[in-house]
Amino acid sequence: MSMKTLKNPLFSFGKMALILGGTFLVVWIIIYFLNNPHLSPWIWIFGINGVVWLILGICFNIPAIISNGKYERLKKEGIRYDAQIEQLVPNNLIRVGGSSPVRAECSYLNQECKICLVSSGLFLLNYIPKEDLNAVVYVNSKNPKDYFVEISTKVETNIKFDYDYR
Repeated sequence: MSMKTLKNPLFSFGKMALILGGTFLVVWIIIYFLNNPHLSPWIWIFGINGVVWLILGICFNIPAIISNGKYERLKKEGIRYDAQIEQLVPNNLIRVGGSSPVRAECSYLNQECKICLVSSGLFLLNYIPKEDLNAVVYVNSKNPKDYFVEISTKVETNIKFDYDYR
């Protein structure tokens, strides 16, 4: 059985916005340089739309880059604790594909035998039962407020099929 890490859905939106913005800008540049003497106002819509999508993509990707850097740093240098998921808190202000992302509140026992409560980032649950989720906390040894919670789900690989057409 392997584990699949659940990611923040807003980071995927950032990538999509960058691709969409880049596409609009490329179309605008092609139209601008091919038809420069006959520019109409609707052509500027491509350029403005491309800039807006690029700005949105950059704004959503900056937190993703910072979060991934923190995760990699704490995974190398931090202390790893297995955590227990206490509750899942939905964020009803955001809707992605008809469902709300959730944040997991987890507890772990630190080196001084004290129970610590931490909160994960947002992720989509997608009808996964709470029992199939696994939480790991990486904590900075010098500053326990600097932590990262990795939520993963169990991926079952031993699936029985009636027919195997490989």
